[in-house]
Amino acid sequence: MGGLSSKINALERAIGNLKSSYDAASSQKRLEDLWPAVTAGDISVLKEYGKLENRLGEYNELKGDAEFLIDYAKDVEATANQTDAAVTSKEMTNCLLRMRDFILEQKFTEKDDDRNAIISFQIHQGWDQMTQYMEDLRTAYRKFAEKKGFQIEYVDVGDSRECTIRVSGEYSYAFFRGENGLHKFYYISDNTTGHSSAKKTHTGSLTVRVRPEVEMPSVELKKEDLEISHLAASTPGGSNANTSNTGVRITHKPTGITVTSRMRSQHRNLELAREILIYRVAERLENTVKKDVRSLWGHFVRTYKLATERIISDNQTGMKTYDIESFFNGEIEDYILAYHGISFEIPKNGNGK
Repeated sequence: MGGLSSKINALERAIGNLKSSYDAASSQKRLEDLWPAVTAGDISVLKEYGKLENRLGEYNELKGDAEFLIDYAKDVEATANQTDAAVTSKEMTNCLLRMRDFILEQKFTEKDDDRNAIISFQIHQGWDQMTQYMEDLRTAYRKFAEKKGFQIEYVDVGDSRECTIRVSGEYSYAFFRGENGLHKFYYISDNTTGHSSAKKTHTGSLTVRVRPEVEMPSVELKKEDLEISHLAASTPGGSNANTSNTGVRITHKPTGITVTSRMRSQHRNLELAREILIYRVAERLENTVKKDVRSLWGHFVRTYKLATERIISDNQTGMKTYDIESFFNGEIEDYILAYHGISFEIPKNGNGK
């Protein structure tokens, strides 16, 4: 029953963290202050009232569930029933996960944190193998986002050394903004030939630009300036999604910027490619891409040592992991928590192994 004891302790700590992360009394007071306006039909306060009411309700539910599970787990420990212990342990883990997400969301206080995210990847240094590592990192983001229930849309910008994803869902930008900056890779290149380069460690780097999806820039794309072609759609893994040419490539002839979208819906591909193209043309006209990339070089996010040490180290938080496969499988939650200053350990199921 050691697993239950560790989770009882974890839930007790989590309740303390929950209380310190959210001012329930102030929220209740604000709801009471807004109530007269709500009953008078003042629609200007309905959004704030609804959000406050939902958040306070979620807080009370989490706190109540945690307190109940602590008491129940103590009773289960006293009976030494292994079946009940396994079920209770799973419920405690789920409660801890919900509490962790709630506590994290209290950190999302920046102006654009509740917006969708536009995440752009660009390789600056390294062999052709860096295109695979760029795809690996993009896959890690995709799998994490899918676990959160976010919608992911892919576009390619320019050549194979640059791509963009659009992440849609509440607080998408807040979850990913800590990834903004320089990512360095150390690896053994598959392309090394000859005695001098064989088995040598190579260095590659790419920048990740994470931006909130704000209002569409006021840039006019003239029909005569666009070259639109259709191509086969493909899934994120690169396999053919269907036999019809639903993919869309748009080139803005005056700037030479090319955007490609290969999702399953041709209508959505055309819409998404056009949206991203407008952003990129606006950035080119304002020269913001080069400025952003230069600033990103000074913001070192993470090192991926994939040659000999096989370790991923976070420069911002000091976090490290040797489980590289899990990281690229989307297990990046701990890095996001650490970036926002949250330490939240969830004991494993069963007997604590």
